[in-house]
Amino acid sequence: MNDSKKLLMMLLIGLVLGVAVVLVLQGISKEKDLDSQSPKTEQKDQSKPKTENVDYIIYIDSEASEKEINDVQEKIKSLDLDISNMTFKNKEQVKKEMLESMDEEEASKSVLNTYTPENNPLDHMLLLSVKNVENKDDLKQKIMILVNVTDVKY
Repeated sequence: MNDSKKLLMMLLIGLVLGVAVVLVLQGISKEKDLDSQSPKTEQKDQSKPKTENVDYIIYIDSEASEKEINDVQEKIKSLDLDISNMTFKNKEQVKKEMLESMDEEEASKSVLNTYTPENNPLDHMLLLSVKNVENKDDLKQKIMILVNVTDVKY
């Protein structure tokens, strides 16, 4: 494969990954909007630090083994968090959901169709919902240092 084809393939992969992140974040944003519309009672307790509920998208290396993925999940569980939900999506599920989010014509032309389980470069995803987070950036950094975690978004 010549250099221009490699560059084009890398740009397409980058574009696809960018679209996937935007779509996932839009879905999370919609969920948060729905949550904010429900009535809530206010509690004013100045003695405790402000906490919030945070949804994280944790990207796990596409080459990580099942054991390595389980290790990431176990290490996150050991962080003493108030986890309300943890959902794992392997790279094939991520690919399928990305294709399903596209219109039919766009999906039929997508580079995603060329990916097989053996050459799929997409990262696995771990969707994590945590209650009572005091500092979402600190928690992000604790997760980022885990082996095989490639990125964390909230």
